[in-house]
Amino acid sequence: MYRRYFILILLVITVNVITTASVCGQVLRHTSTYQAAVNAYNDGDDEKAQVLLDRAIQENPNSTEALSMKAYIFLAEGEKQKALSAYSAVLDIDPNHLDALTNRALIYMENETYKAALEDLDKRIAQTPDDWSAHFDKGYCLGLDGDHEDAIKSFSRSIELNESHAGSYANRGFSKINLLTKDGLIRPAREECTDACRDLQRAQSMGDTSVVEMIELYCE
Repeated sequence: MYRRYFILILLVITVNVITTASVCGQVLRHTSTYQAAVNAYNDGDDEKAQVLLDRAIQENPNSTEALSMKAYIFLAEGEKQKALSAYSAVLDIDPNHLDALTNRALIYMENETYKAALEDLDKRIAQTPDDWSAHFDKGYCLGLDGDHEDAIKSFSRSIELNESHAGSYANRGFSKINLLTKDGLIRPAREECTDACRDLQRAQSMGDTSVVEMIELYCE
């Protein structure tokens, strides 16, 4: 019943040479091997990029950039377990790496390991408490885990931070319907659904078509 709006943090790959980066207080120098991997990826040669990334990681085991890029390529290719391992390696080096926390949480959610996903999402929110998408992602995960009350709270916070995101209204409406029907009540009275319908109709007015069937079932 939930519509997936999870924001996958895409790895931004450029051809600009980054000379240094700080990880856990260390200043690390990017190698030409890493840059060659970036170029290979941008040329569409994922296999070559992975070989070069392995070499770059051998040269600099603390390169979160190389590990993140490797994880992203795995994820794009559907190799979720390999991506999970690579993102975990990133977080071993930098526990606050936002892209790794976000994408590892996505993989955990797809694997239905919601507790682990929520732990990563809470770490992300601790760093970026005013990021509406972080609260949305947590609400989505809570909903999948059957915690509709807390899902509603997270979607509400997402809406407070970004009133223009239709998906937050849609999923909060779904959560309210799920809360009404969680004990087996398939068709609650329409007057009980007024609050949920307000969210669903708001989402529809903003162009979200995923709510149409729910509105027809539960709303006036």
